[in-house]
Amino acid sequence: MGIGVGDYDGDLEPDVFVTNFSDDYFTLYHGVGRGFFVDVTQRANLGLATKPMLGWGCGFADFDNDGSPELFAVNGHVYPQVDRFDMGTEYRQRNQLFERHDDAFHELEGAAGPGFDLKTSSRGAAVGDVDGDGDLDLLIGNIDESPTLLRNDGQTGHWLRVRLIGGGANRDALGARVVARVGDRTQLRLVGAGSSFLSSSESILHFGLGDATQVDELEVTWPDGEVETFPDLAAGQVLTIER
Repeated sequence: MGIGVGDYDGDLEPDVFVTNFSDDYFTLYHGVGRGFFVDVTQRANLGLATKPMLGWGCGFADFDNDGSPELFAVNGHVYPQVDRFDMGTEYRQRNQLFERHDDAFHELEGAAGPGFDLKTSSRGAAVGDVDGDGDLDLLIGNIDESPTLLRNDGQTGHWLRVRLIGGGANRDALGARVVARVGDRTQLRLVGAGSSFLSSSESILHFGLGDATQVDELEVTWPDGEVETFPDLAAGQVLTIER
């Protein structure tokens, strides 16, 4: 139904999150290198929480800027008629936000703000810093209703945002790979186009830094394979790097 690509554990291997129809849990695939993935849904505690839902847009995003991406999924059934029967699901559903602790994801049900308490039949979802305050917001498209803009007003850590400008015809630097090293932790971000479900998030790459006030090293691998490194980048800025 929907797909998100990110690196939730900082091992610099892309992971994949896929939403599915109701009565089938959303699937988390852990990248193990060389193009291989392992289904870690049950180990990551995502099976029971997602099985009643019918999911669409989804992805990885560090909403609290602690350096560890959260998972989100926006949900809604395709058949309004399901509300007439006791089927363990419903047409309008709440959207879901999961935070990772102790190698498992835990749903922040009732603790993610009033925007995640709403029930709609959602489809697309795009992530970006709408108000320019250094944390990520979420825009959700809904069937037969106005879209929902969830503004992030939580307490957050430091951050760095990176805008890449590619060379030649690929001005959006699609296919670039960026690694941020902060102390002994690493974060991977990939530059792509479409994401989630019928959606396209902002192209600026966002790195949550927690208590750190700088990125020790930023490594940019451009689509043609050329690698550039940038040391000691101060937090709290939008950095533009041109090929």
